[in-house]
Amino acid sequence: MTFLTLASILLFFVLIVNKLLLEPLEFLASFHLPSWLMLTLGLSLLAWLIGE
Repeated sequence: MTFLTLASILLFFVLIVNKLLLEPLEFLASFHLPSWLMLTLGLSLLAWLIGE
């Protein structure tokens, strides 16, 4: 993996954790997808990035 890929993953997690800790209701309300679907998509994206 390149440094850019690692930085992107780190930034993604920082943003998600920050949103989940500070604004859980607004964060969840801003999405119309079920939480299990968002989690599945997120894990799939992460697995794809690691596999690159």
